Amino acid sequence: GVQQTTGNNYNSMCNLLDALKEELNFDYTTVLVDRNADAALSTYQNQLLAGAQGIITMVDVDASTTRAIIEDCEEYGAYYAGYMTDFANTFANSDSAQTANVEYILNSDAMLGAVTDGDIVRDGGTRGEFLFNEVVKTESRVVTLCRAPLYAYPVAATAIERFKELAEEYNATHDDDFTIVESVGAADDGALEIGFSMQNVPDATVQQWVADGVEAVIAVNSLGKKILTNVQTSAPDIDIYQVGWDDNIISAFPDTIKTLCQTPAETIVYPLVRVLNAVRGNSYEDEPADKEDTLISGQYLYITSEEELEAARTACMNFSEGNSVEYSLISVEEVKSLLAGEEGATFQKLVDTISSWTSENVLG
Repeated sequence: GVQQTTGNNYNSMCNLLDALKEELNFDYTTVLVDRNADAALSTYQNQLLAGAQGIITMVDVDASTTRAIIEDCEEYGAYYAGYMTDFANTFANSDSAQTANVEYILNSDAMLGAVTDGDIVRDGGTRGEFLFNEVVKTESRVVTLCRAPLYAYPVAATAIERFKELAEEYNATHDDDFTIVESVGAADDGALEIGFSMQNVPDATVQQWVADGVEAVIAVNSLGKKILTNVQTSAPDIDIYQVGWDDNIISAFPDTIKTLCQTPAETIVYPLVRVLNAVRGNSYEDEPADKEDTLISGQYLYITSEEELEAARTACMNFSEGNSVEYSLISVEEVKSLLAGEEGATFQKLVDTISSWTSENVLG
């Protein structure tokens, strides 16, 4: 279940799955999943009726809908795992009204966990810390914060909290204080909420940034494309820091877009191996006793210079020409060796493999 069927991550994921499926003896199909909970549930029910034995989803729906999907998986003997999602509606849900649903999900053998897109709500802050550390290297001290809606990306809240925390610590020991400017209509956390349907930040907002002396826009999601057009037109001196990747903004990097990043598509290996193990009735000797431990972090590849971008082109299939599997971070043989039942295969080895794909290790 994917959010879109275009882009370098989607293409890389499919290329890797295509390279793996014959050797690992599986087949797959991709379906576009709506963020509407009822539509998502219907999509997955149709796939289960068609014989799907496992669901790997990029979309985190509310806990009650997730429970309904889990119950359907149980009925059909299928399994449920997440890809580039932190399943926050289950693993970081503090809504007492959802307690029973969360407990049901976490006690179900059908729930296999997830690998995140670079951050976890319960830990939080890694993207906020990265963005702050990049901005602090410059002279920009008047900044504004942007994010996508929290219902879709709740991890943005912890990223913003961490950025503000670091700014306050900096201000306590330096004379060149950070000033965080709130946009008109900003959300409760002071960040401008940029919705999915908005193609560009309104020109009036950019003009307000100019009037307030904003020097850098800090987007804790992949929002560069939505911010870029009117900034380039109305405020070309404003820098944009963001967490994400879009082919349409590469021409503005690193002059206006200062940061790029993406979690390698190869993290699809985690939910894939989890599903294949479960379907085949295999498990690791060190299979986690606590379901919380089945939620693991993917690793962002942070790109902050032309040199790093060039290194990424030849080090990771996400960024390679044609998203070629030739540049995969993991071989078919290495994936096979991670399956339960293979010699030396453990849950910890699977986690360590994913954890090793850091900027330092991949980009040198």
